[in-house]
Amino acid sequence: EILREIHLAGIKTPRVLDMGCGTGWMTAVLSQFGEAHGVDLAPEAARAFHPELTFYDVGATIPDRYDIIVSQEVVEHVEDQKAYMKLVAQLLKPEGVFILTTPNAKVSLRNPQFLVQPKEKHLTRRELRELLSEYFQVTELRSFVFGYAKNVPYRVQMRFGEYLDSGLHFIAVCRPR
Repeated sequence: EILREIHLAGIKTPRVLDMGCGTGWMTAVLSQFGEAHGVDLAPEAARAFHPELTFYDVGATIPDRYDIIVSQEVVEHVEDQKAYMKLVAQLLKPEGVFILTTPNAKVSLRNPQFLVQPKEKHLTRRELRELLSEYFQVTELRSFVFGYAKNVPYRVQMRFGEYLDSGLHFIAVCRPR
């Protein structure tokens, strides 16, 4: 879903920032589109796995702005989610695209096996839209529906999944305000 949205953004060789990059595996994938950097609380693992790429510590000053910022399954672990959105907005170019994925609270909170991290603040569709709206215009917000709404027939999932919020995760595509 993220790679599809990057392609649809239509930015030729974008500068991409992977917020919360972990071991840097997604940063390496994103580098196929253009120059890609990663940010993490502990970027040492990413540096070890991908020494050819640039990784910043969360506290470091990031000197540039980016065409695309990806935040994959990160915001739910952030203590101050509004401050996180402000930082992303500061790092994104005015014509840039912010792509975020996060668990769908409507589904995840009913399934305790998905709550395994020390900090988990899963968001509903409304909460996610409100969080994003201060700094971003949300151009798309949908849930991933494949395989998670087992009591809903497949055709209904495909046609109405966004309205049913039946997927385990949300993807939001945003532009700066």
